[in-house]
Amino acid sequence: RVDSDVPDGIARVALEQGADLVVLSVAPSARLGRWLFGDPVDAICRQVHCPVVMARLRQDPAELQRVLVPVKDPTAGALEQFQLAERFISSGALPGSITLFHLHDPLLPAGEQQALRRQLESWIPSQGGGSGAAPVELELVGGYGVSAEILRRSRHHDLVILRSQRRMVEGLPIPASDRASSLLRRLRCSSLVVSDPLHAPPG
Repeated sequence: RVDSDVPDGIARVALEQGADLVVLSVAPSARLGRWLFGDPVDAICRQVHCPVVMARLRQDPAELQRVLVPVKDPTAGALEQFQLAERFISSGALPGSITLFHLHDPLLPAGEQQALRRQLESWIPSQGGGSGAAPVELELVGGYGVSAEILRRSRHHDLVILRSQRRMVEGLPIPASDRASSLLRRLRCSSLVVSDPLHAPPG
């Protein structure tokens, strides 16, 4: 592809090809602020019409067997985050497993906890019938300190898949949250960050 600008070229190709995902490989040594928020990755996230996945891999992808997927709420975006983990595991050379993790308010009523569990369980494919689906462990935990819980669990996983929602506020792009950037600085395992397309708030 010949283009005067790399982000523009990637955005145009993604649109022409009808891409539903763009994957960017990022060196582990790159400064977080530059590859997550700065040029040219930030420009790509602003311009591409579909989700962008930024991959920081610390080992051969074929060796990544244990994937942690922390989800804030059971939204369509979180489901896509989980499905990315399924695709990643199924493409590996070795059998793998997924931990789907959600930390909720300790005071959340039991009925709402059960409804949340049922909704997340509906995402998990049946393990029977020789489907070949990776085993999924669902962890719903009451407590505070989401970042600390993710970091603690990441020690027993090879890959963490996070989601970063970007949005437009008064015409200006707002990048990922401080929580996401703090987590990525402290994670010692491989990570993928799913950056949703920019959109203006309703109304």
